[in-house]
Amino acid sequence: MEQFFELLRSIPSSAWIAFCTALLTSTLTLIGVGLTNKSNNKRLSIQLEHERKLKREDLVRDRLEELYVESKRYMNAVVTHFLPYRRVMEGELTFNQALDLSIDSRYTHNPERVYLIMDMYFPELRVSFAGVEHMLST
Repeated sequence: MEQFFELLRSIPSSAWIAFCTALLTSTLTLIGVGLTNKSNNKRLSIQLEHERKLKREDLVRDRLEELYVESKRYMNAVVTHFLPYRRVMEGELTFNQALDLSIDSRYTHNPERVYLIMDMYFPELRVSFAGVEHMLST
């Protein structure tokens, strides 16, 4: 054991200084790399959340535009379908003429896409839309 201590004493002080300096600089480097990685991970998390938010906003905007177009088509089809019956009530047409117009109009619009978009993305609109449907059909 004493030989070991003798060996340590025989090492020049400049070597000890170099060893301590290397140890200190590598420790500081590791701390710096760790802090840099932590900051990068935080920045990437913030960036990912921002991109996710932008993508969600784009999706909602696209679905709102699609809902607007589809509901407009649906409402136009409903109004076109029921318009002859209003004219019957006003005495401008007979009921048979209104039925003929309804048959000839070929009511082809399917409102299922409107309902699908509302149920998936905007369920809060379903009650209001049902009220508008009811108002148009009466």
